[in-house]
Amino acid sequence: MLIVVHGFNGTGKGGKAAQLDAALPDIKVESPTLPHVPDKAVAVLDKLVKKGSRRGKPVALAGASLGGLYAAYLAAKYDLPAILFNPLVDDALLRDYIGPQKNFNTGKSYEWTAALCDQLTPYLTEAGALAVPPLVLLDQGDEVYGHWQAMRHYEGHADIRVYPGGSHAFDHLGEAMPVIRKYLEGRC
Repeated sequence: MLIVVHGFNGTGKGGKAAQLDAALPDIKVESPTLPHVPDKAVAVLDKLVKKGSRRGKPVALAGASLGGLYAAYLAAKYDLPAILFNPLVDDALLRDYIGPQKNFNTGKSYEWTAALCDQLTPYLTEAGALAVPPLVLLDQGDEVYGHWQAMRHYEGHADIRVYPGGSHAFDHLGEAMPVIRKYLEGRC
């Protein structure tokens, strides 16, 4: 099972989940729409990882942006493989978004607060804590975080692939699919 974790203001119906599902027909892809409250989001994902593990099937994670932070945390907690697309590695970056928010896909409005940012701190994961080195896929054109932040964070602890141009959405998923397939081979 591959659990795909969406980013800030995203949903489980996002493009990456659909593309991964279509490109990986032999792997069950789960992509829940998560609550905007970090502790609740991690609880949903934790339950899904445990459910997959109980079935005796290998579980892997894939996360984009904030979803990459959650995926790295759970990968470290359960010794799972993880694919991280332009992952968030510093919770301070989301402080720039404190205030009214609207989910891109659902249209639901909510307030992103300093207290919610504080909930992210326990989920920050040192790269060396990951027993299974993650596959980190970065676009140089990431206009939100800057690819160099994740490069520095995961250097020496991950298979890092950097693609020219692109954006925070990670525009090279199709091009990266052979690397993704190879990484997941025998892991889920």
